[in-house]
Amino acid sequence: MRRMVTPGGWLYRVAPSAVAAVGFLGFALLWIEAPAIYFAVMSHFGFPLLSPPMADTYSVIQAISCWQAGVNVYAPSPCMGGGVYNYSPFLLHLGVLFPLPRNGFTVGAVLDILFIASLCWLPPAQTRAELLLRIAAICSSSMLFVLEPANIDAAMFVLAVLGIMLIRINTVIGVVGYAVFAFGAACKFYPVALLLLVWRERPRRLLLLAVPGLLALTIYISKFGGGSLVALRILPCGLPYADLFGALNLPFGTWLLVATHTLSPNLAQYTAAISHPSLGIGIQIFVELSALVLLIVALRMAPRWDRAFAELEEEHRLFLTGGAAVMLICFFLAQNLSHRAIFLLLVLPGLCRMAAAGAPWMRSACAAILYLLWQDAFQGGLRSLTSAWPAHLAVAANFLLWFMNQLIWWGCVFLLMSMIVCFLKLQLRAWRQPAMAGA
Repeated sequence: MRRMVTPGGWLYRVAPSAVAAVGFLGFALLWIEAPAIYFAVMSHFGFPLLSPPMADTYSVIQAISCWQAGVNVYAPSPCMGGGVYNYSPFLLHLGVLFPLPRNGFTVGAVLDILFIASLCWLPPAQTRAELLLRIAAICSSSMLFVLEPANIDAAMFVLAVLGIMLIRINTVIGVVGYAVFAFGAACKFYPVALLLLVWRERPRRLLLLAVPGLLALTIYISKFGGGSLVALRILPCGLPYADLFGALNLPFGTWLLVATHTLSPNLAQYTAAISHPSLGIGIQIFVELSALVLLIVALRMAPRWDRAFAELEEEHRLFLTGGAAVMLICFFLAQNLSHRAIFLLLVLPGLCRMAAAGAPWMRSACAAILYLLWQDAFQGGLRSLTSAWPAHLAVAANFLLWFMNQLIWWGCVFLLMSMIVCFLKLQLRAWRQPAMAGA
């Protein structure tokens, strides 16, 4: 008798990782055997390659080496190839305690393999349609952006998955899971958002966990606070029309177009546009007011998703909440290279389950997330298509696509904020239940 593959079974769990592994090996073989074809294929995903694979891993290893030699890696130097290091100083010290091999390619390949393997530990797809959606997300340009340079965000993704797995086991091992989140925050700042998941604990345990948490924070600030502030001050800010996402992109990009009448301003045009005395405060007011409005709307709209969210299995809820928290903190606090959208992979399983339960807007949300993961490929394709068009038509077409992308980002951010509200409300109800039972 022919055996049927059960949705949600082992094959549905490993299939996305298997597809990612095959793609990784395929691109590796192309780079080794046919580099010209490799670069041609990669360019069709919407970005040119000016450096060899695993470049980000090489950069981190080089920064650690320069720092050990006494070079100020937070300022441009010949040792850093004229660039700067803008990650946490904790990572520099970690590189001394646990020296990395000088071969950045090997380190990068191991990181990529761990990242691909971690996808197996996401909740498995429950239907064929969800499986196809997850595979399409795995094959996206955002995935390519994180795997090709072996970006350190892949390590943060692995830590997020590992930590969520650990906090689900039991209360003792759960402490290790929260420590994993704190370790990620010490390395790259934004994983601190994952500590929102401590809200799932009972109040007494929450207070007990706060004590070592505050102690760890105090030690970190005393030893690495100064370097962390320097790193945060030199976080890169780029053209909002490039492979970036963040809350400031919409006001900044609209202003740049009005001021320069082009999506590719030269240095003089860009400098003149950003020198406007009210630009910085105007963008800040826009972002803060927009965040406030979204929060108010999310508080009002969340009740329509409360039941579907509460009916999710804990595994789905935790990945959905953790991924949402990471995306929100990244979106509102900085511009982010598009590969950081890989954290949307954490929210897809939960949103798909809510869509299957009939929750409103969830099917559209899943489609929007898939589009955002492929956003760079679409933008790159349109730039190539319009390269021979008259200048004003090319600018108009590319700006309209960019503007639509920003609206999709804001829509997804609103939905993710609503999921955070659902999580907090659910846990508050759980806290009240013992008290009500005792009364």
